[in-house]
Amino acid sequence: MKKGLFLTLLLAIALYASPIRAQTFGAKDAVALRLIGLDFQKPATGVFLPFDSLKTGLEASYIRNITQGLSLAIPVKAGLIGPAANRAGAGSKGFAAVDALIQLDGSYKNWFVTPYLYTGASAMYTFSDNQQVNFLMPLGAGLNFRITPGFFINVQTEYRISPWDKNLNHIQHSIGFAFPLGAKANDDMPMDKKMTEMVPPPAPAKLADADGDGIPDAIDRCPNEAGPASTGGCPDKDGDGVADKDDRCPDQAGPASLLGCPDKDGDGIADVDDRCPDQPGLAALKGCPDRDNDGVADVDDRCPDQKGLISLEGCPDRDGDGVADMDDRCPDQAGPKSNNGCPEVKKMETAPPPAQFIPEEVKKAMSYATQNVQFATGSAVLTGPSGPVLDNVATILKQNPNLRLKIEGHTDITGSAKVNLVLSDARAKSCRNYLVSRGISAERLSSEGFGSTRPIASNATKAGRDQNRRVDFIVF
Repeated sequence: MKKGLFLTLLLAIALYASPIRAQTFGAKDAVALRLIGLDFQKPATGVFLPFDSLKTGLEASYIRNITQGLSLAIPVKAGLIGPAANRAGAGSKGFAAVDALIQLDGSYKNWFVTPYLYTGASAMYTFSDNQQVNFLMPLGAGLNFRITPGFFINVQTEYRISPWDKNLNHIQHSIGFAFPLGAKANDDMPMDKKMTEMVPPPAPAKLADADGDGIPDAIDRCPNEAGPASTGGCPDKDGDGVADKDDRCPDQAGPASLLGCPDKDGDGIADVDDRCPDQPGLAALKGCPDRDNDGVADVDDRCPDQKGLISLEGCPDRDGDGVADMDDRCPDQAGPKSNNGCPEVKKMETAPPPAQFIPEEVKKAMSYATQNVQFATGSAVLTGPSGPVLDNVATILKQNPNLRLKIEGHTDITGSAKVNLVLSDARAKSCRNYLVSRGISAERLSSEGFGSTRPIASNATKAGRDQNRRVDFIVF
């Protein structure tokens, strides 16, 4: 069984010798002829006595290149063996053997002497009294001497081991010659050099390049405009590595991630899209910062340091009446925008209230208020000493809880009557809302505007117009 498997392996190795490249001795195939000498070990001692029982024979070897530096050799040999290898001791007998060897060699080099190593398997048939087939494993080394490009002298020595019968172990010495089959005059040259010199490379085809930038038109993204290879042959005026045809800012260098546009503040938003190009900001706010994180960019935020509502331009609204605290005359009491954020109060009945005694000091305080309450030009915003004057009115009303107050707004005749009527009403309401914010019940207060319909002096003079622009405080 073991012998059958060994023969199958030997046959498979022999068939594997495929002609991949021609290198052994400068060709695909080679032949070697050698004179061999066999020196068997002594049965008694198991040692070799050099050339003591040397017998001779002949060997012919076929060598087939597999790849560079690796070849397959099939030696066939025959010769005599001494009595040491003959178990019956009947004198010298003969043998025949066939080997399958894998050989590592440098024969493809252009050297005078090239070494090689080999190993493999051998089937050996002995013509002795106990004729049999034995299997050996050769281990050997040799040298090739290049005499001419097509002729080599060859010497080698191998140790042949029998796995089953140590009496068949022996050393084999060989000398002979080898020559390539079908070799040419330059076969001693390395194969890579032969291929280069024997077959000159074809001249490269000249490719069309209309713009002369060294990039063939077939792969040039801009075949009619010269440009570098880094941009596919397209021009790049600002040298930022983004082709002008793809560059949103072709005259300003910028990163490819921003399509060639610069980003001065480094917030990842191109300056061309950045509302605040000198301040790092958020993409959602087009590159602008938002200090209070209320979703309103600082540049648009009326209250940039107070978190507020987008609908109120970033300002807070404590009472939730839709009027920003900064505009709300009553920030802690909900009221309509038309009333500056203060709650509406019902107008008091116009029917005259029952007559009651009004202290003289109360009348004087109200007259003083009429003369000193002031507003910003053309608006209902209280200015100057108005706050302390109205605070005094609130104190008097708290001290006299039975008194009620009617506030009347008046203007001069400057401007349109319609505008003056609206302005006078707004000023009267502004005073009433202030008193409400100081703790006076809205039920005790009423307000009304009369425009320029109730003058107390001539509107022909500046002094008269100044008197007509007033707010009257009437207690009852």
